[in-house]
Amino acid sequence: MITFRNATAAAFLFLCGWIKPAAAEPVLWPSAEGGNDHYYDIDLTSRSLADARVAAATAEPPEGYGEGHVVTITSAAEQAFLAAEFPPLETCAPFNGPCIWIDLSDEQSEGNFVWLDGPEAGLSLQQIGYSNWAAGEPNNSSNEDCAIYGWNATTGWNDVGCAGPNVSIIEWEPVVAPKLVLWPSSEGGNDHYYYLDVVARTFAEARTAASMNELPAQGYGEGHVVTITSAEEQAFLAEEFPPLETCRPFQGPCIWIAASDAETEGQFQWLDGPEAGSTFWPEGGYSNWFPAEPNNSAEEDCVVYGWTDTAQWNDVSCGGTSMSLVEWEFATTTTTTTIPLDTCGDAVPPAGVTASDALYVLRSAVGSAQCEPCVCDVDDSGTLTATDSLRTLRNAVGQNVQLQCPSCD
Repeated sequence: MITFRNATAAAFLFLCGWIKPAAAEPVLWPSAEGGNDHYYDIDLTSRSLADARVAAATAEPPEGYGEGHVVTITSAAEQAFLAAEFPPLETCAPFNGPCIWIDLSDEQSEGNFVWLDGPEAGLSLQQIGYSNWAAGEPNNSSNEDCAIYGWNATTGWNDVGCAGPNVSIIEWEPVVAPKLVLWPSSEGGNDHYYYLDVVARTFAEARTAASMNELPAQGYGEGHVVTITSAEEQAFLAEEFPPLETCRPFQGPCIWIAASDAETEGQFQWLDGPEAGSTFWPEGGYSNWFPAEPNNSAEEDCVVYGWTDTAQWNDVSCGGTSMSLVEWEFATTTTTTTIPLDTCGDAVPPAGVTASDALYVLRSAVGSAQCEPCVCDVDDSGTLTATDSLRTLRNAVGQNVQLQCPSCD
């Protein structure tokens, strides 16, 4: 591990070529100490920001970690940790030697600095809510579109030209891997299987993917996005599938759960599984909301799990993309789903024709669900077919296909 406890000596010796840098071991900022479980390492080769980003992406990651990127500093706590481990370089002063790149640029929109890589890619400093500019910066002197850390031997940032050359800090986040687990009744569980689907999808897409997932084992029914109906189930899931670090305001994905209040604002119900259609909040069942949630900010009709490093829930927009937990119950009997006559073509919440509606029509065509032909027979052929499902799907994705379901006599 390289730690610049004597910044003057380190900068002079390493960067002026008196000695070669020793092999470094990345340093961990552990969650047990208030950190984020990210690894960081210093790259002492002076490069442009573009070259530093390439070098970071190709650097060997710690075991269990994903592709590296030039550091993104998104909180005062992270800044303090980095300042302790990688103090500002004495050379980082006007017309002097290199500074330390941070992965920030306003090249696309002058004055609007955004993070370029990592979980925060594309998010502005305003969205993240943290910056640490040195006094009078950024000032765009000589068209400065990139940024460095450690200006004038402080922890402050400065906007600079993107050509550099400067050294950089590499950051790695842990990899989230797919995982299938059983909650056995012998351990107080329900004998359900749960699977973390790490593909980020909209809520509607996640429900469709869950119903088509062929895991886990023989004898289990169709999968669905998870329903969490007890404190014991919540505790099991929190242990097996810890909250994603990215699940926080204006950052990356969370984990969908199969809940919505799209049908009646403020009345959250489960949409899938044995609990489908039952209201659980504000009355009727178990819930685990984050404080002050749900708040329906910006028409939030769907629900995620793991808000801001907790096992708690938050209402969010259904159009956002998140990972999902898929749940399977043991199939003791074969059942069909009857879709109400007045909702075929809009089979399940949230309101509006979706891919899930098309899937229900297709399932009806093959006999695993039950739509009434007088409502769902879109092409008026007399039977439910894949064509009816396809036209419903095309309507859902806006391909100008009108649903003109025949009326029931």
